[in-house]
Parts: sequence; C-alpha cells; structure tokens
Amino acid sequence: MPLWLNYGYQNIGDSRLLQNYIYLLNKDEQSSIKDIQKHICRHIDDGKLLNMLESPETLPRFEDPVLQDILLAAYPYEVLMKFKWQDVQNNVQTNHQLIWYFNQFFKIDYMAELDTYCNECNREALQQTFLTHEKWRYEDVQKATWLFFDFVYALFDEQGYDDEIAGLQQFVKNNLIVTYTPGISGNTDPSGDTVVVEVGNNTYTTLFHELVHATNRYFRFDYFEWNEHIVCYDKMTQTNEGLSNFVAYHLMDSMIAQDLSSIDQLDAEPIFFSMYIDIYATLREFGSNDRHHNYDLVHQQLKKFEWDLLTDVKARFYYERFYKFFHYDQHEYFYPKEMMYYLGYHKTVDMFATSDHKRQLLADCLLGKICL
Repeated sequence: MPLWLNYGYQNIGDSRLLQNYIYLLNKDEQSSIKDIQKHICRHIDDGKLLNMLESPETLPRFEDPVLQDILLAAYPYEVLMKFKWQDVQNNVQTNHQLIWYFNQFFKIDYMAELDTYCNECNREALQQTFLTHEKWRYEDVQKATWLFFDFVYALFDEQGYDDEIAGLQQFVKNNLIVTYTPGISGNTDPSGDTVVVEVGNNTYTTLFHELVHATNRYFRFDYFEWNEHIVCYDKMTQTNEGLSNFVAYHLMDSMIAQDLSSIDQLDAEPIFFSMYIDIYATLREFGSNDRHHNYDLVHQQLKKFEWDLLTDVKARFYYERFYKFFHYDQHEYFYPKEMMYYLGYHKTVDMFATSDHKRQLLADCLLGKICL
C-alpha cells in the first residue's frame, strides 16, 4: 500500500474519513463514489475494516508494519468518533501508544523534542525572523521562478552536472506549472506528467520552498529513474521539508542576487520559524479538554500568521491536521508531521554548518543524492 502518513481526509456526506482506511477497503471491493458512504459504513458495522486492520494477512499491503499499528490504534478516534459520530472517550493509554508508534516510524522522541521546544526555544525571536522574511515579496511569479532556476543552473554548471542541467531545463519548460492565487502558503503536486506548484502568497520564501520540492521530486522520481543514484525510497514522507525550508530561508538573498559565492558564507544558525510547532506548544500550554476551546485557540494562533487570508475552512483544515489520529478532547498529543519538518530543518542546518564544500553539498541535496 503506497500509504503516506500525510494523506488527507475525504469528505463523505456530512463526515470525513482518512483516505488510508478507504484505500484499504477498496483494495478488496471497488465501489462507485456514489455508493462509498454506504460501502464504508457497511464494512464498519460488519467488522470487516477492523478485521483487516487486525489481520496479519493484511500486513504485506503496508510499506511499514508500524502504519498498520497506527491505523488500528487510531480506529476508535478516526473511524468511530470522527466518521461515525459515536461517543468515544479520550483514552490516555491509546494516546501514549500512538505516540510510541510515531516515535518508531519517525525515529524521534516526540514528547521530549516538544518539551525542549517549549522550554528552550525563543519563540518570540523566531516569530520576528518569520515576519521579516514575510516582507520579502516579488511582483511577478514567473520572474521570481527564473531567479530560482537560473541560480540552480549556475550551481550545477559549476559542479559539472551538464546533463542534469539539460534535463531540468526540459522539465521546467515542458512539465512545470507555477501559479499564484491569493490564499495561504503553497503546495507542490504531481498531475500526470506535470508538476503543479501553487503558491498562495508572493513571498520569496514560499515560492523557493516549493520550487525546491519540484526540483528534488524531478530528480528523485523522473530523471534518475530509480537507478543507483537514488538513496531515499520513502515517498517523501520524512524528507525534503528540511531542505526546502533551509534553502528558502538561508539562501533567499543569494538567489535574488544570483551570487553563488555567498553560499560559502551562509548563516548556519537556525532561523526558520515553524508556526505549526508553535501552535502545538501553545495548545499544550493553554489548551483544555474542550474541543471548542482548542479550536478557537488554533484559529486565533493562525490569525497571527495568516491575517485576513485565513478562512474558517483553512482553520478547520489545520485543526484536523493537528488532531489527526488523536481525540479532539485533549491538548497534549498531536500528529508530529510538523515536528519532523522542524527537526529535518535543524538536521540540514547542522549538515551545512559542518561542511567545507557547501556548494557541492547543496547541488547533491537538490539532486536527491543525499537522504535528508
């Protein structure tokens, strides 16, 4: 099963369900979208879905056995409470179990890392850094895109990657679509042979972040075609965000100025501010066991970063994302996807801080020759 933990929800009638569960059910029994709610409810009621999650025979369908464990442990919350609207109580033992599984999957100590962030990180200073970068904005998304790729072409040329330049140029010309629609943040998605980069603001950091995704995706999944150069086969669940944030924040000035030499003198101190980690920390400090209170807290925190671009739909999206796999009526346990972004960024910073060949390192990271 090509199952990523960052799959989203599918709206079904007045409810929603993680696509992981739908995918698993549909492997055995295909159904039309028109019948999907009846199809899913039938197999929740007759126990088929739960039996599939408990059965060792289902295990080969998962890329990692921990994924089956996570879906099974979260079943009362995600399927019975959030989809079937049953009165499922928050269970501390289940929450502990889920965090343990996430620690195995992501190879972290999630609670320890969050405690460190809450108690040692200067969140106010990081927020000011974030807001400073928000002021660096472009007027033309296509011209800003050319700045990024001209910089990358020059970097690859310096490192002798001539064939890779030609391949990337063809990709940018024929298979990359970059669009800007006022909204929030951005995303990079494959669509057939095309990769679509959609940005919702006109900051250089957001655009450069997404273009790193597009470049890295091209070399990892298209250019090298699964040959010996590829070192990461995890479908990007754990990788890429750290590199994208590092490039967007530490190399923004270099790309705008088209100055390769400045890579050697780049600031190797952490400067990236992850608003999501900050919201997790705020929820732990000021949250409660009342889901309405916690939702309002998420909404107010998001307003600090998204201002008038924030909608109720977007606020609900992030609230659901934070509580994915967990009960709404608690404020200590969250899905640690953004924690992985935060840790991945710091790992990337440390790697560049100790490197004597930063330009070569950057080129190899963009080419997917280093697993991050």
